[in-house]
Amino acid sequence: VADVLNAASSDACGIASEVLSQTSFDCSDVGTFDITLTVTDVNSNETQKTISVTVEDTTPPVVDAVT
Repeated sequence: VADVLNAASSDACGIASEVLSQTSFDCSDVGTFDITLTVTDVNSNETQKTISVTVEDTTPPVVDAVT
């Protein structure tokens, strides 16, 4: 998920980690959420960016009727 949301982070010394505050969503999470991306370089310097993520339920229900 971090790779999809983080297309442009860089550092002259190199990136050590990219961490999202939330990486998993389910049907109870439909809506828009602010999550935080924290990028840390190899010298332990870090910066954060808040990203809005919209979760949609686009899968229709399946009918399983007994005939």
